Amino acid sequence: MHWPKIRDYDLLFSEAKAMSQRKTDGFVNGAEWPPSFRQLLPRSVYVEADFVEIVVSTGGINAGWGFYIYTGATLDPQRVRNPTLKPTVHPRIYRCTEIE
Repeated sequence: MHWPKIRDYDLLFSEAKAMSQRKTDGFVNGAEWPPSFRQLLPRSVYVEADFVEIVVSTGGINAGWGFYIYTGATLDPQRVRNPTLKPTVHPRIYRCTEIE
């Protein structure tokens, strides 16, 4: 597993927050990805009102993996109490080691 380097965590979070404020949930076309997303070379991006999932690898034999970014006004600690989520230096950005 080769994790891409996040150059600017605050920029990644602010662009994720702006994207999650869109009115529709779902997958985002690659042409709409902001620069901080594109530099991670994702396979897909999925958005909800308070959450962005950036899939870096779709896996293959093993599960996929990528980043979960929690963009809501508050973050319920229960959402991140999961052994597949690993914190980063940003309090709202997590590495997810298993994305199904």
